[in-house]
Amino acid sequence: MQQLSMLIIMLAALIIPIAMARFKVSSIPTAVAEIVAGILLGKSAFNIVQETSSLTLLSSLGVIILMFLSGMEINFDLFKKAPGQKKRDAKSPVSIAVLSFVCVIITAFLLGVFLYFTGLFSDILLATLLFSTIALGVVIATLKEKE
Repeated sequence: MQQLSMLIIMLAALIIPIAMARFKVSSIPTAVAEIVAGILLGKSAFNIVQETSSLTLLSSLGVIILMFLSGMEINFDLFKKAPGQKKRDAKSPVSIAVLSFVCVIITAFLLGVFLYFTGLFSDILLATLLFSTIALGVVIATLKEKE
């Protein structure tokens, strides 16, 4: 069963981007479609794929790679003051990024609280961390996809 679960995951990861490109689905990012497929294949819906040590290792590796790639996307030149620029513009990329990050954290926290009180999740802080990282992963993947 372990090999079958790995095969199903690998086929889904291969087929979803190809199918989205073939049918010209551009309204949703590929990362979102893969997350939905994971929910459907996992124990949240049809329980087709069983959790194994190999899949746990791959999921941890995927999160590590996602965080690494997100860190590589940081442009530190945005933090430098341009020559001749006296006052920082209120709509600078840094201020927009900080505001967006705060909004994501607040939304993830509210979703964590909601899931805690509905009994679907037992730890609000962990849910906040999970949802905020997933949001970052979807945004980075979408921006890369849209160039």
